[in-house]
Amino acid sequence: MNKKRVLIITSNPLHNGPRLIREIDCLKEEFDIVAIGSSPPHDNTIEFIDIREVSFTFTDRVIRKLFRTVFKRPYLGNLSGLQFRINRVLKDINPDVVIVHPPDYLPYLINVSNKKYKVIFNAHEYHPLEFETNQKWLNNYGRLYKHIYNTCLRNIDLFINVCESIAERCVIEYGKESVVIPNAATYAPNIKPTVVEGNHIRLIHHGAAIVEREIEIMIEAVLQLPSNYSLDLMLLPSDKGYYDKLTRQYGHLKQIRFIEPVAFGEIIPFINRYDIGIFNLPEHNYNYAVALPNKLFEYIQARLCIVVSPSVEMKRIVETYKLGYVSKGFTLQEFAQTIKNISTAEIYACKEHSDNFAFELSDNQYQALYLRKVKELFL
Repeated sequence: MNKKRVLIITSNPLHNGPRLIREIDCLKEEFDIVAIGSSPPHDNTIEFIDIREVSFTFTDRVIRKLFRTVFKRPYLGNLSGLQFRINRVLKDINPDVVIVHPPDYLPYLINVSNKKYKVIFNAHEYHPLEFETNQKWLNNYGRLYKHIYNTCLRNIDLFINVCESIAERCVIEYGKESVVIPNAATYAPNIKPTVVEGNHIRLIHHGAAIVEREIEIMIEAVLQLPSNYSLDLMLLPSDKGYYDKLTRQYGHLKQIRFIEPVAFGEIIPFINRYDIGIFNLPEHNYNYAVALPNKLFEYIQARLCIVVSPSVEMKRIVETYKLGYVSKGFTLQEFAQTIKNISTAEIYACKEHSDNFAFELSDNQYQALYLRKVKELFL
């Protein structure tokens, strides 16, 4: 029996995006996958198409820019150049399911004559407010994504969101139910909690160096602590200027180390040596306020104690499963005091809770749900 064909579309790299990697791994045994992105997938058995083959033409880009600069609003129709390219790929691939990651492509897949495939929208965040603090972006892409959500969500076959808060908002604003698949990490059965070495409390934070995250708050919080506390920062220099600023300002300090990032598959075993995984995320925008990031689940699989700011989704997970502690607010003083108040016995108790709930909070559980929902589209 031939497998059904799945076409995955993203404008991002396929080889290192955790959500994309897990999606491909979840579906590849049951489906024949073709993936479109800006780099080939981590699995070289998956057929790959470069995103440049399914991108806006020169004329499309001129029209989009004209509307943004002259009319001060986004172009809300389907552009013929991109539609032609998408139609050509659809004809060549003949998919049974198309999984879309960027919302930009939804209108071009929904509004196709003689459409025979199912459409899944795997949303990485609440896109209409992705960069809401940038008024220029909000007036253009924000309005475009709001329009797409208003006109397309009702016509997709399966809607995936990353957290309960966004799922609830989409029901209220658009009347569309969704399945919540958070960015959970794959279960690591061979990882066990480590004990605190002497009185040295080792803290870790990993992820992208982005100025809006104000990573210096976590650094300054650790500098408020006694000298037996140290923080290692394993950062991707997404914003090179900001990363360089952080290393210049703090790289010489004894309590702070900037360490080289490890490969995606090595993150969990590498950070297992630490005691506390930390993340203080200022609520500069809606998506930050409801963030449920990869690193939280990687801390769990690494069997760490976890300290986070009081962001609603992270707070819910940490407190429900007693994985660590939540600061009262977002200031460096509040974050430092939360860490300082944790005894070594409490650190280890939280590590044990991470161990106890590692499978329940793993990608294995959520991907079983995802696979079942995709297969139900054909019942």
